[in-house]
Amino acid sequence: MSELRSLLNNLNPDADLAARHVWLINLFAWIRGDGASVDGAVARVQSFIDAAAAQPEFGMRLKAWWRTLRQTVEVTTLLADFGFAPRTAFFSELGVRLRRKMLPGTPETIDSAELFPLVAPTRFDALWLAALTEKQIDQLVALLTSDVAADTLAWQHNVMDALTYCNAQIRATGFAPELRLRMDTANDDDRAFHPLSADLDALRLIFFKIYQNNSTAVIQNAGSGSLAADNEPLDAAIASYRARLETCRQAINGVYVHLQDNGISVGLVFMLRQLRERIVRMRELLDALTTPKPAVTAVKLLSRRVTMGQDGKSIGALISANSTLLSAKMAERSSEVGEHYITRDGAEYRTMLGKAMGGGAITAFTTLLKFMVMGFGLTAFWGGFWAGCVYAGSFVLIQLLQLTLATKQPAMTAPAMAA
Repeated sequence: MSELRSLLNNLNPDADLAARHVWLINLFAWIRGDGASVDGAVARVQSFIDAAAAQPEFGMRLKAWWRTLRQTVEVTTLLADFGFAPRTAFFSELGVRLRRKMLPGTPETIDSAELFPLVAPTRFDALWLAALTEKQIDQLVALLTSDVAADTLAWQHNVMDALTYCNAQIRATGFAPELRLRMDTANDDDRAFHPLSADLDALRLIFFKIYQNNSTAVIQNAGSGSLAADNEPLDAAIASYRARLETCRQAINGVYVHLQDNGISVGLVFMLRQLRERIVRMRELLDALTTPKPAVTAVKLLSRRVTMGQDGKSIGALISANSTLLSAKMAERSSEVGEHYITRDGAEYRTMLGKAMGGGAITAFTTLLKFMVMGFGLTAFWGGFWAGCVYAGSFVLIQLLQLTLATKQPAMTAPAMAA
């Protein structure tokens, strides 16, 4: 308990930016403990709640600290951009991950996407955040703010801003020539992204109009499937926007078809993955906007951000995720070539045997030429150079004569047999 008392005493809402954030980092570190027990971490959260409730003077400092945090830290970057590459380029994201591994972060920042990994740096944080009960979350809300309605409105504005930023990123990526020119123009897939801004503007207008004209409780019932008559326009706007997102998701499927037919680009695959994940993020933010329990939803969202942040650290996962389609295409091409090395009847077997004998004869002659080159007593460089030329020429000759080399068969036939 001495650590908890020290934490409570060290909170200074008037401290500088870095000191305020360091206090939050230390609080999460104390809650995390040794990372061995989720129940233990949840119990420490309850201990913090009880200790804070028992000290009115600390409660006032905590509310002031929270108010300053909300005013100084940009929350929308955590909601909209966290987990995404700053540019939709594979090597750009690879550079970012390498830099994060080599260079430490700083708590002196107003970017929540930069601060959050310092506050919750382990997967264990996702577990105990997800394990918090609604009662505990409500108690934390009561400790942090005395005006829940104002904070709820500020949260909804932040979520709506995050939707706007995500929407802009989706449209920009959808309009990129690399993707647009590969979409199916017959179904107007290349125009699926045009109405996104108009649909979101209509949703924003209806949402805040209803918020101003009705109680918060009425707004929070939107999207539940059992709306009052006044909320029907909002429900229709949300449904329309979700349908638009689904249309965009289907439009980029045509790009995958193009890649399958014409070749794979790791950069394009990365752009497509980022775009699909942005669409998923938009759906998540729409749920957060219309939830009847914004505080509970915010905590669950933070839990998912922790997991996302941990996944975003792995360089191997980045390479693996974006090279899967390339690997599949390589195996498919190898299997197509391997079909030529598989015989199914006697005639095909005799033909293949003849081609293999021809290839073997040329290879034997190639070996003879290599020993002749070695007999000239050339230096290591020139001996290797001319031996390489001999082998290269023999392989080209085998291809021109449509012969085959038996050593190629396992590598070529295995993908075909697997397919």
